[in-house]
Amino acid sequence: RAGFSPGKEDAMAEHYYTNVSNIREFFDTIEKHGDKAVFVWKESSVMHEMSYTEFVTLAKQLMKGFAETFGTNGTRIAVIGETSPYWVAAYTAIIASGNTAVPMDKELDPKQIAGFFSTAEVAGVVFSKTFNKVFPEMIDSHDTLRCLIPLDDEGMEPSEDVISLSRLATVGLNSDLIIEPDNN
Repeated sequence: RAGFSPGKEDAMAEHYYTNVSNIREFFDTIEKHGDKAVFVWKESSVMHEMSYTEFVTLAKQLMKGFAETFGTNGTRIAVIGETSPYWVAAYTAIIASGNTAVPMDKELDPKQIAGFFSTAEVAGVVFSKTFNKVFPEMIDSHDTLRCLIPLDDEGMEPSEDVISLSRLATVGLNSDLIIEPDNN
């Protein structure tokens, strides 16, 4: 057996895993699950669901958006905030775009975050709504940070330094960029 579910012998189910050599093959593999739910979550007392197909579509659009915005040469992009399907899609897309995802602890003090951004030479940051007031204050005085990517831009002032995750996905949707899977 490739794997099993713990429990009674008669309740055991076989699981088969497909080996993949890069993240694009991972997308192709999980997309075969189609309309089955990959994420189910509750937000403001409302249940939401995202299928495998929706996740892969979003991740591929974001992949192209990150590549168009940051190039494909390992630019460091931080991801911070409460984990959500959009956080996972952004993290996956950063890697797939040929860039480097830098996961950050959401419990850090803003000064510690700024220090880590400098040390890691972070050029962009994807963040949850909790940080909508923190990062706009940081970008003007930071030497490497040049792009803010809020998961939800509610309450943020429009700026040339800010591109919402949904806008980044639109950039990817309209992109003709082809990204080779060599290193990802």
